[in-house]
Amino acid sequence: MAKRVRVGQIVNTQGVRGQVRVWPLTETPSRFFELKRVFVEAPTQGLPEVLTITGAHLMKKVVIVDFQEIGDMNQAERLKGCYLTIPVEEVPPPEADSYYHFQLEGLSVFTEAGEKLGQIVEILETGSNDVYVVRQSSTPGDVLIPALKSVVLKVDLDAETMTVRLPEGLR
Repeated sequence: MAKRVRVGQIVNTQGVRGQVRVWPLTETPSRFFELKRVFVEAPTQGLPEVLTITGAHLMKKVVIVDFQEIGDMNQAERLKGCYLTIPVEEVPPPEADSYYHFQLEGLSVFTEAGEKLGQIVEILETGSNDVYVVRQSSTPGDVLIPALKSVVLKVDLDAETMTVRLPEGLR
């Protein structure tokens, strides 16, 4: 199966004609205006796995989406909680020296001295900068690494590694 990336989660219905409210999992919610189709991550029995977007508009922090295959509120209700995904090939390239979360999760993290710290298991969005949660391979517990240029020295997606310079007292 091709790798897919989550772009939103259906959080509620909107009206009686099958529209849904989607919490966008992207920094550019207007991206839903350009999408033609999305995949339902865990398809609901009796509903299609692929949904064709016929309309979308922003309403506060959610995107109201119309799907060709969903014609009433009862069908839309069954989609609540489902994640909407797109193939990774359809994700626009990130800006220079930037990475998507899905690209970083799972990377092995090493210190500049070559010591393996562990793997990135989660990324926390704190407002000022992201924080990488690294599950240690040698000792129990996690290390929280700030996503700062002074800390993250190198990201090699091909080798699936990240090299960091740990600030004093971080461990």
